Amino acid sequence: VLRPVWRMAEGFEKAHGLRNKYKTDKRRPEDAAMFSKSEEINFHKLAMRYSKSLSKDQCFSALRDMFRRIGQVMGEGKDVKVFFGVGDLCSKDKQAWFS
Repeated sequence: VLRPVWRMAEGFEKAHGLRNKYKTDKRRPEDAAMFSKSEEINFHKLAMRYSKSLSKDQCFSALRDMFRRIGQVMGEGKDVKVFFGVGDLCSKDKQAWFS
């Protein structure tokens, strides 16, 4: 049975003093074929698809500010649970995980 794997970006982790609760980086290089490639966010496509008035710069700024604030709160050691369509981003005592 394959489970989804979540890995926090190192820059986000370091910027907010967080650590990943479940280490996912211990896989062997030959297991890399099991992972799906992630896609970079296309802010222009995002703005066009989900809004009639937002520009790509506004989408970029909004997401950047939102994740910066989430990171700040997580870095303070507070309990955080943010619902996403595929699961929840959680944090407690500066440990982060995706459930």
